[in-house]
Amino acid sequence: MPTKMAVLASLVMGLVTPVALADESVADPGGEWVGVAKTPEMIFELVLEIEREDEEWTGQLKSPWPMSLESVSADDSGVQIVFYNQGRIEGDWEDGGVEGRFSMGGIDEPIRLVPLDSGEGKTLVEETAELRAEHRPEPLEAVREGPAHERIDNEAVEALVAAANEAGSSGLALFYKGELVSEWYAGGEPKPVESMSVTKPILALGVGVLLEEERLDSIDTYVHEIFPEWDEGDHAKVTIRHLLNHSSGLGRAMDNHALNKAEDRVTFALKTDIVTAPGEKTEYNNNAMNLLAGVVGKAAGQPADEYLAEQVFEPLGIEDFEWSRDEAGNPQGQAGLSIRAGDLARLGQLILQEGVWDGERLVDAEFLEKSVRPQSPETPIGLAWFLELDGEQVRAVHHSGDLGQFMLMLPEEELVAVRMVAGSKGYDPASDTMQEFNQLIIESFADWGDD
Repeated sequence: MPTKMAVLASLVMGLVTPVALADESVADPGGEWVGVAKTPEMIFELVLEIEREDEEWTGQLKSPWPMSLESVSADDSGVQIVFYNQGRIEGDWEDGGVEGRFSMGGIDEPIRLVPLDSGEGKTLVEETAELRAEHRPEPLEAVREGPAHERIDNEAVEALVAAANEAGSSGLALFYKGELVSEWYAGGEPKPVESMSVTKPILALGVGVLLEEERLDSIDTYVHEIFPEWDEGDHAKVTIRHLLNHSSGLGRAMDNHALNKAEDRVTFALKTDIVTAPGEKTEYNNNAMNLLAGVVGKAAGQPADEYLAEQVFEPLGIEDFEWSRDEAGNPQGQAGLSIRAGDLARLGQLILQEGVWDGERLVDAEFLEKSVRPQSPETPIGLAWFLELDGEQVRAVHHSGDLGQFMLMLPEEELVAVRMVAGSKGYDPASDTMQEFNQLIIESFADWGDD
């Protein structure tokens, strides 16, 4: 059986990298398989389809997140499956299935894979559905309504809330033309939820604050001016702009295995090679965002989470939040901010207001203007934001995170929408009908407005 390193292959989206069979006596992993891994907070039901093409195995993860399998290897001793960008399953053949472990991000749990159409497979699916039903989140309740509640089509908003309930949402918030519409929370209890990758653009606000305070001269400041150990070779060419728009060329460690086990993620990033010339290629990069957290913290003279709390969160009245850190004490940049849906929407409103809150400028206006504009003609990415364009017009500014986190801004309509899902045994990503949240809001807005 190939080693773990042998099966790590291309990081090109959607590319299947098959691995040749070791010999003709190999056990057959072909077909549809199902397995369940459980953490204290979540249930992961994985459905995979594996096929043999000539002398090689290929396949796809069908649920909960459809994606190609990066590699599949199998012999008489067991199976190893690597998913694009996410994780892996490794295990041994036992009693008609595979006994092993499922690893993804910070998750490392036991799993048993069995044929989907087997009696054991059908029972597993049924039991998982029953367990999820027992942990179904409470319905959303409005806990705070703002002036815009009276200026927007409430029938359309009620339909949105109903859809959010059906999809197992934990929080929902809307701002319209600078005013709160409403905040809804499961069971009427406002709670912070891990925003996952939506952390990235919130961290990026720290750069805008540094510029406003003149602690940074420009987003084109070289990283080596802050971390001198990067003053040689291609590392010396990397700027803060490159970190923000995912074009640094820094090795991404996108299997997340080594990255998530790193005790010091800033040092991990600093020791990572540059694999493409800075500015040459845009590739989503968790590693670079962890380094950005270090850049903000070092330039600010205090950890990035504390800096943002003092300079941005406190003026907005955001108090109930947590920001996870690595073992070395670095705030995470790739994810880690747990925050209420309404507070996340307030941060979106701050961006639409060009960094001004209650008459006080908190974030550099030029930085925010650049943040929501394409950084290149080829790629609809701003500074830590994704963009939807209508010709040259920016139709939407957005970011999403694992497990159903969405933050969306429509600049022309002055609308901010946030949807969040807390990790729970009742949430099923595969049946989340709000995975197209951005498009739902964009298409529905015409039915909401007051003009």
